[in-house]
Amino acid sequence: MARADRPSSDAAATPSGSCRHCGRAVAETLHARASYTVGGFVLHTGPTETAVVRRPDSDEVAFVYQRLLRPVTLVTCARCYADPARRALHLTWTYSVD
Repeated sequence: MARADRPSSDAAATPSGSCRHCGRAVAETLHARASYTVGGFVLHTGPTETAVVRRPDSDEVAFVYQRLLRPVTLVTCARCYADPARRALHLTWTYSVD
């Protein structure tokens, strides 16, 4: 249990502040007995490059993945995250971090 004078270890994953896209204030998710209201999302993104892992005993490719070069954490409100164009950019690893 986290003490009140110390932030919990997951404090960095809590959306707070303002939306990177529209500037709207983003609050934490509010939980009620039978429902919840999402205030925003924390997106972990940044520039990537394709990386290949090969088996040590041969040149056979084990798997290919996107290596995150410079991690960037962005906060976005639920309204902007619902925009299909913005979600598509994030899900295709071409999300703008500038």
